[in-house]
Amino acid sequence: QVLAARYGYILDKTDTSVHQILCLTYSEAGVQAMRDRLFQFIGPAAHEAHIFTYHAFCNKIINENPEYFFDFKKFRLASTIQRFELIEKILLELPDDHVLQRLIGDRHFDILRLARQYENIKKEQRDIPQLVEQIRQHIAKMADDENYHYKVNVPRSGAKKGDLKPEYFSNKAKYERAIDALETYFTYLHKMEEHQWMDFNDMLLQVQYAFSNHPALLARYQENYLYILVDEFQDTNAIQNNIVLALCDFWEQPNLFVVGDDDQAIYRFQGADQQNLITLITRYPSIEIICITENFRTTQALLQAAEAIISVLITRIH
Repeated sequence: QVLAARYGYILDKTDTSVHQILCLTYSEAGVQAMRDRLFQFIGPAAHEAHIFTYHAFCNKIINENPEYFFDFKKFRLASTIQRFELIEKILLELPDDHVLQRLIGDRHFDILRLARQYENIKKEQRDIPQLVEQIRQHIAKMADDENYHYKVNVPRSGAKKGDLKPEYFSNKAKYERAIDALETYFTYLHKMEEHQWMDFNDMLLQVQYAFSNHPALLARYQENYLYILVDEFQDTNAIQNNIVLALCDFWEQPNLFVVGDDDQAIYRFQGADQQNLITLITRYPSIEIICITENFRTTQALLQAAEAIISVLITRIH
């Protein structure tokens, strides 16, 4: 409602056209809801408004500029089943003594876990060698952590003061498995390329890469969109946020308007990161923050019940 009202306000108060306002939202349902609400403000022109999901926007850029994405255009979108089968093949090809082969339980659980891990690596744009090194440093520090050492002798188990607890070895094994899982990521990328497959995140990564390496392409969209509106900003991941910031870089003070809930950002939904909100505020110190303190979605009885529970929990914490 807020973004649709602002969209209509911009059209009413300026000579901006619907093609010069970019609105990005999280889902296709969000796009339709936005367009329906905008229709109430500006009528049939709402059908021409540039309201997209991030994937649809990136797909538009790729289709409009094939010369920048020639090799990528050869790739086909892999289905979930195809990606799962590919990961299963990676697991089956591992040596029998590989730590991932010795995980207890159904292999299909590991496939799902690895698929999510690969997705998050792309969404959060993690540097794998750096991440592996950080995990190794953490493992090294664990051995010196007093919480992992017995503080007294334990005759029943035969452990002596200063010995490492079983928790140390189980956590160490967990982190070592994480390293081995991360290292399979490069095999996954290689096999995806062999099949000429891509996923939705690859589409965003390709556009971000093209923006970074082809200033003329980026300038075209920076100059076209005078206003940028972003919905559900707390759910943006690193790739999405970087694309938005790239579009804004043309302006010292861009006409950027985002709606988001910083409280929801802590859940890291689909690779979302609270740091994106912090980056935005740090990047544009003069940004105006408007806090909506009135709740329109919940009854007063529920709000009072929630407040009572929170008050008790806060008291117990303190």
